[in-house]
Amino acid sequence: SLLFGITLGVGLGPIVGITRIEGMAIGVVIGGLLQLVYQLPSLHRLGFRFRPMIDWSDPGLRRILTLMGPAILGNAAVQINVMVNTNFASQISDPVRGFDGPVSWLSYAFRFMQLPLGVFGVAIGSATLPSISRSAALGDMDEFRHTVSNSLGTVFLLTLPSSIGLAVLGESIIALVLMAVVLVGLRLGLPGALGVSVVLNTVMLLWVFWTIHKDTPLKFSFDVGLFRRMFRYGMKSHLQIIASHFNFKAGVYLCSWYLDPSQVAFYAIGAKFAEQMMQLPQSLGLAMFPRLAGMTEDRVHAMTAAACRQTLVVTVTSAVVLTAFGRLAIVTLYGPAYEPAAGPLVWIAWGIVMMSQYVLLSRDFTARDRQVINVIAAYVALGGNVGLNYY
Repeated sequence: SLLFGITLGVGLGPIVGITRIEGMAIGVVIGGLLQLVYQLPSLHRLGFRFRPMIDWSDPGLRRILTLMGPAILGNAAVQINVMVNTNFASQISDPVRGFDGPVSWLSYAFRFMQLPLGVFGVAIGSATLPSISRSAALGDMDEFRHTVSNSLGTVFLLTLPSSIGLAVLGESIIALVLMAVVLVGLRLGLPGALGVSVVLNTVMLLWVFWTIHKDTPLKFSFDVGLFRRMFRYGMKSHLQIIASHFNFKAGVYLCSWYLDPSQVAFYAIGAKFAEQMMQLPQSLGLAMFPRLAGMTEDRVHAMTAAACRQTLVVTVTSAVVLTAFGRLAIVTLYGPAYEPAAGPLVWIAWGIVMMSQYVLLSRDFTARDRQVINVIAAYVALGGNVGLNYY
């Protein structure tokens, strides 16, 4: 179905005078028909003969119709849900751009959701059905319950992490798919990949803005006093962010001065791989910040200490794992040619352990409007970083 859909929709559609969407629909029908026709010779050899006859008095037909009822209702629930959601989505209109694709967004998201369902749920269900059918036919309900229980447990074991992964990494997965399309399918190269990143971030920003505006209408005005307070607070935070950025990237910048581009690329790949460990302290710090800002100083210190201890356990464990399997991960993901990236990966991973503590402590000071401490610490660390690299 997919092959004929693409062939008629993209290749032959314009030639025979049909639109791409019509070609895709016709191709799916032809593909489905060929799937049926392909099985007919084998069925014929087994003695199967198809005759278009319906005998309503046949007990087997009646039993099938009886069993079909609950199955139809169960499957229809999903389709009705999709139809209702699509109907609601078709009525969503951006106040500025009008109808800008909510039905397509819903459809794409549903396809991503169906991936683990098809890979795990349908596969396990298909493998389980003969076994439980045999148990039911023999009246062995203990075996029936045991098989169903094991199957459900396996499905939960596989689909629950998939659901969490789609919820947490949904934006990254979509970005990866779109980048693959522009890089491989459309061959737009690096500008296309950068364009995808910019478009996704812009869409996310507009979506957040629209969501806030829908519940709390935003008005654009200028408050001089508020601006001054935000400017003073923001400048201190900005100085801290600049220092943290250069502290993170000093190695890459220095490598670009003294090493050839391939070595810089290896270092950057290893650094980027290890920096994924920073997702935990960054996310935890972001979630902690509003609460820290409204707490007393004693409670602030207690929460920060607890967060630092828990983060230390996770990041040390992650560093140990990267030390043991980092080289294998680099080779598996990027290929043997990128194995030199595993060298800096191990060292940077242990540096991230310390940096994670700095991130959480900096949230403590920022919540109490004492970013000066963060700025001093960041620039001292930057100086030590640059000095040690030069040495």
